[in-house]
Amino acid sequence: VGPVLREFEYSRDDKELAREELHIPPDAMVVSVLPGGWYTEERAPIADLVLEAFDRLPNRTKRLIWVAGACGGSR
Repeated sequence: VGPVLREFEYSRDDKELAREELHIPPDAMVVSVLPGGWYTEERAPIADLVLEAFDRLPNRTKRLIWVAGACGGSR
């Protein structure tokens, strides 16, 4: 079908609302990873690198949000 585009529901002004809805404390460091899907991770693995860097962050309160697409292939 191709890409489906929709208007994003949040703006920068909605930061506090989004954190509240996701139960993310206001003082938390948030790291988001959007690698594009499992195929990307198979070709250029970044999981170990990201997890090691995240663990080294000095912040006491932190959240890692990893968004990936569906697993492809015959798995």
